[in-house]
Amino acid sequence: MEKEIASLEKYRTWEAIAPPENARFVNTKWVLRKKRDEHGNLVKFKARLTARASGFTQIPGIDYDETFAAVV
Repeated sequence: MEKEIASLEKYRTWEAIAPPENARFVNTKWVLRKKRDEHGNLVKFKARLTARASGFTQIPGIDYDETFAAVV
């Protein structure tokens, strides 16, 4: 998890700002995985901090109007 946070800070993927009044916050969730090689041997642990957006804490039409997914 520390490596993931360091990566987020290194690439400046977010910035802390003061929230607007009556703002709804998007919850986050850690997704943890075990990465294995082709023989099934444990190679490393991976962690990703993900947003638990619509359907959890936000209301369509009030908190957001559009949704999208970044695609390479």
